[in-house]
Amino acid sequence: MRQILSKSEKKMLTLSKIGLMASDLDSTLKRLAEKSRFMTERFKVVTRQRDEAIARIAELEKELHERDRRLESMQTELEYLKVSSVLSPTSESVAATRAIIKGLISDIDRCIADIRD
Repeated sequence: MRQILSKSEKKMLTLSKIGLMASDLDSTLKRLAEKSRFMTERFKVVTRQRDEAIARIAELEKELHERDRRLESMQTELEYLKVSSVLSPTSESVAATRAIIKGLISDIDRCIADIRD
């Protein structure tokens, strides 16, 4: 059964539909505003985390550079120590050198004695 609505009833129905549409639009705008606030806060958090990560990377790169410099310094020092240990006399080499010098002094003394004679 179809009812025939009067003009005023049609207007009331139309106004009612417009009211519902306005209500729906208002709730949609509220949801969008809430989502926008959420996304803005999330963006701030992600941006802060990114900035912290960049700062940490810079700190770690500085630490790495310092360790590389220290490693290079220690390797140079190790080379110097290797060379100095080769050049430093051992007790055996000192004793052998003293024996050679003692023999040379004896030879020199004999030569001097021969010259005087």
